[in-house]
This record gives sequence, structure tokens and C-alpha cells, in this order.
Amino acid sequence: MCADVTKTCAVNAFLGSQTFTVSWMQPMISFNCNCVEKQGMQERIYSFVKVQKQVTGSEPTTEPVEVTVTDVPFTNITVNSQAYYSKFIWPAAVVLSSFTVYRPELFVNKRVLELGAGKALCSLTAKAVGARSVVATDFDSNDDDVNENRVPVRQLRWGEFNKQTIDLLCFNNDDNLDIILGSDLFYEEMQETDTIVEEKIDRVLSMVVLAKQRNPDLMFICSAVIRTFDQYQRFLQSLCNWKLEVLHKYTPQQFIQNYTSEHNDIEILLIR
Repeated sequence: MCADVTKTCAVNAFLGSQTFTVSWMQPMISFNCNCVEKQGMQERIYSFVKVQKQVTGSEPTTEPVEVTVTDVPFTNITVNSQAYYSKFIWPAAVVLSSFTVYRPELFVNKRVLELGAGKALCSLTAKAVGARSVVATDFDSNDDDVNENRVPVRQLRWGEFNKQTIDLLCFNNDDNLDIILGSDLFYEEMQETDTIVEEKIDRVLSMVVLAKQRNPDLMFICSAVIRTFDQYQRFLQSLCNWKLEVLHKYTPQQFIQNYTSEHNDIEILLIR
């Protein structure tokens, strides 16, 4: 389907335990990023705008969703890679944030948790489109920049089933998670064996399955970077092993108007 053709589309939108049909004239997301260098860091202001393709051109149909984050320049990644992985906004996070603005009805009044949040662009965007509550999690929770943006950050180490994990994913009341977000969670180091990669994937999916014990309708929305065919197949097989199903797939070309080549190998997966 060509994204530039104006047509009415009917899609199934899954919210909570209800399934219903919505129709719209096919929109697209246009995003812009303004970057300012500040003392070895860079402040980025992302602006996501939903536009409707018209005969006369693209016209905004919603107010811009603006999110400000501070991360390190990409040059720092090449100097000291692992120490800065979580300090940089990767393309997969931009794609997932664009999708959040594209499908805000999935997030409005929902309780959201992000895995491997890093600078938490996706968490901040979910909050901006109307999520009822958002928690960003990562291996290290000491990120003052995210806290300044008033999204709580919690430490969550995948595969560790302790009290903190239980409280984050299952809660001790009836207010359960609705959505788990994740972008580029399955990056492979060159020296990692297939077994190590599969264990890493299983640790992530175990967190999703644990949360689903309290809310079977919980949805896992992730942006997966397809670096190799074998890696992607391992991920899909792991989903089957954990009895998780891919409900929908989206490519950036379907919903990002100004996507670039760095987004070509990314898919958005809606998993339940």
C-alpha cells in the first residue's frame, strides 16, 4: 500500500480487553529534531506532527508533540561504546516514538512501562500523547535528565525476579500495566554466541510474560532492528516459545513521512 495515496483504512485497534474498528484517512508522521551542543552533551528537541496527505500537499491535523532530551554526541559512542549505549538516542527509539504519535489511541489513559529506556524518549512521548502513567526502567536508574522531565526512572534488571521486579511489573493492586515499550532491546555484540543472544531475548520476554500474569491483555510494543535474518528469526522463535503472538507489524515507510535510510531495517511489532 502506498503511503502517499489518500484512502480510508479500517484497522483493528486493541485496547484493554476490547476490540473495535476505527477508520481514518491515512495519516503520516513528520518529525523534526533541533540539536544544541551543551558542555559535551547535546540537547535535542523532537517535534512529531501528524499530517494528512492532501491533493494540495501535507497539512497538519494535530498539534506538534514536542519532547526534549539530552544525550551524548554520536562520536562518544565510537570512543567508548558500551559506556554510552544508554546515553544516546538511537534511530529505533525515534521510530517507536513516531509510532506512538501515529497511534495515540493505544496509549491514552493507559499505564505504560518502558524496558531499556536509556534517555526515555519513548516514555516521554507516551506521556505527551496522554498515557495515564509512565515509568521508564533501565539497568541503571541514575538518570537525572529523565527525572527532570518528570518521568520516574526505576532500576530493572531483566531476568531477575526480586521484589522490585514484582512491584514494577505486577503491582500490589488492581492498577495493572497495559503496555510495555522497548526499542532496540536485542543488540548483539560481535563476540556473543547464539546461546548468549537467546538468553538475552528470553530475559526480556520473561519480563513481559510476568506482567501478563496480572493483565493477560497487556501489549508489548517494540521497535525491532533487523540486523541479520538469523537474529530476527531467533527473536520470532522466542516469541513462539513464550506463547506470545505478533498481532501487527509496521514499517517506518507506512507512517513516517520523512523517514531515512537509517530507519530501513526497523519494524514496529505489536505483541500480545
